[in-house]
Amino acid sequence: MTKCLGCGAPLQNTDPKVVGYTPKLEGGYCQRCFRLTHYDDVVMMVEQGVSDASVYEDVSKMDCLVCLVVDLFDLEGSLIPSLHRHIGDKDVLLIGTKRDLLPVTMSDNKLWRFVQSKLKEENIRVRGFCVCANKGRDGIDGVIEGIKMYSKGRPCVFMGAANVGKSSLINTLLRKESITTSRYPGTTIAMMKIDSEYGDIYDTPGVKRRDNIVHYLNSQDIKKVLPTKTVKPRNYQLYEPQSLALGGIVRVDLPEGKRTSVTCYCNDSIPIHRGKSEKAEELWNKHYGALLAPTLQDCTYPKDFMRHEFTLEKDKKMDVMIHGFGWIAFSSEEKQRIAVYVPKVVGITFGKSRI
Repeated sequence: MTKCLGCGAPLQNTDPKVVGYTPKLEGGYCQRCFRLTHYDDVVMMVEQGVSDASVYEDVSKMDCLVCLVVDLFDLEGSLIPSLHRHIGDKDVLLIGTKRDLLPVTMSDNKLWRFVQSKLKEENIRVRGFCVCANKGRDGIDGVIEGIKMYSKGRPCVFMGAANVGKSSLINTLLRKESITTSRYPGTTIAMMKIDSEYGDIYDTPGVKRRDNIVHYLNSQDIKKVLPTKTVKPRNYQLYEPQSLALGGIVRVDLPEGKRTSVTCYCNDSIPIHRGKSEKAEELWNKHYGALLAPTLQDCTYPKDFMRHEFTLEKDKKMDVMIHGFGWIAFSSEEKQRIAVYVPKVVGITFGKSRI
């Protein structure tokens, strides 16, 4: 059976609605990969590749080095929970991508300490850590060094959550654009074996983190929400009971009106509206999906939103990470309550400031 060179799907020329369709079987690539590569056109949004369980089972049976690829901008939303329970006690090389999206104020030392703390929380053990930027073009020498050091002649299996940049990284490693890449989840359909000067390399379908916002956006809004360049922090000094609306995705309420610094780290294209807390509910009910946009598919306000309330301690800093979207940093000279509303399907993590 011939497979698409771009995504690994079995090629077929009978049903245009099924993955792997191509009018010409001898072309090597399915129609979907061709249009993604040449036109950034999604002819179908698919998540019908092999299951996460199948990927885990295949990897667990292999004697290999696992190259775990994570999105440094969205670390909490891209780590694979209980990784070793799925793949066994294998050697893991951690490769962090999208370093270029992080604010310039985040130093390498701060980044490494932050990554270490998250690995400890998830009980993930790694042999080494590499950092990449610009689709792997910056930092690829470190990846090559890590592979040579830890693979010891074994195959290298690239794993990670959907949309972390595995395929782009492999293309850079191979110095050719052979694997289809895009900003859309589910681009890689099946595990693909690739011969290289570093030995056998396997690209795997992205693990589906169902708490990541990318799975609930339409193709146009994916472009608006996922950043492609360094994120510029947007800071707000709030002195009275106020509310912030980040598009139609995140609502932040500070009902106590104590002086607070709120810094938003998300795609620059996300509009942020500031208003009074007492008017927030009216604003969201009246303008959700219009003024307050983008929104998630099949999501309504307030039925599909969840309120998360936390206490910000005096003179402390706290980050609230919305998986796949970005994070909001809070600091205040006074202890106070803060409420954050996000869609129920999206994960949210509270933690110490990473900046």
